[in-house]
Amino acid sequence: MNSSFGVATVCGPGYRANPKWRRKRGQRQCLKERAPKISLKELQALARANSVSIYKRRKDDMGFTRTPLTIKALKLRLSRMKVPYRQGVAPPIVQGIPFFGGMDFGMATVCQPGYSPNPKWKRGRGQRQCLKDKIKKALKKAAAKKAKPTLKELQALARANSVSIYKRRKDDMGFTRTPLTVKALKLRLTRMKVPYV
Repeated sequence: MNSSFGVATVCGPGYRANPKWRRKRGQRQCLKERAPKISLKELQALARANSVSIYKRRKDDMGFTRTPLTIKALKLRLSRMKVPYRQGVAPPIVQGIPFFGGMDFGMATVCQPGYSPNPKWKRGRGQRQCLKDKIKKALKKAAAKKAKPTLKELQALARANSVSIYKRRKDDMGFTRTPLTVKALKLRLTRMKVPYV
């Protein structure tokens, strides 16, 4: 019961009387009790204990500066990392599941085998939180590169099949001395029904 402001008010557990309450539409007689405020030092200690960086991210997204975060920004980062800062207790880590996060890229990310967390990931449309491992990606890229024929190989194939490798004249009365590009030479070989793959 609170009668300090002229109205006897009884509020339920977890609520307190509203000192600015007036008998009007939309006014709340009881308000939720505010949790005790946590200082910046306490948040920084909690972040360090959970391997979360307390510094601002660099503009090139390749690390952190030496400027510490504000209370609001640090709370946001702890929320993203799923670290409860109101209770001051670190979240439990399940055994057997790899935990990536904190100091490297600011997000707690668990990826399936063959994938690794994306260090440049940001919350947005089309962004991938996990990327394929670089080794597999490099091998796949090298295989694709090896499969593609070079301009010299295509020119040799064209000459062997009596196909001109030069651009056609505007009056269509022969060829210039300007050689075709890879794309144009592939098109000509296809028209001449010469397999180049």
